[in-house]
Amino acid sequence: IIFTPDDTHYDIAMACIERGMHVMITKPPVKKLDEHLKLVAAAKRKNVLCVAELHKRFDPIYVDARDRIRNLGPFSYYWAYMSQPKHQLETFKAWAGRSSDISYYLNSHHIDYHEWCMHGK
Repeated sequence: IIFTPDDTHYDIAMACIERGMHVMITKPPVKKLDEHLKLVAAAKRKNVLCVAELHKRFDPIYVDARDRIRNLGPFSYYWAYMSQPKHQLETFKAWAGRSSDISYYLNSHHIDYHEWCMHGK
């Protein structure tokens, strides 16, 4: 399980995959498409799993909201807002804004949540 600052995910994940280890990376797994594609290719070559940890899918409040959304019918517009308690931001103070951006940390939830709720539509 890789739960480190965003800019370290790729190197750690690739090192683990090259050693034949399954990998779970906290979101966002990587920040660049080419890094993503390289991890996918390496995982296939080594026959290991490389997955992103998306814990909001297991949060009862998010599950309830997803179920309600799916019962509303077709969507033509999606808007999301997520607030982050200030005390939680202290955890990321040492690296947020230096090697990453808080938008990577929060917005990856929105992107995954939309995909999860809307079945890719």
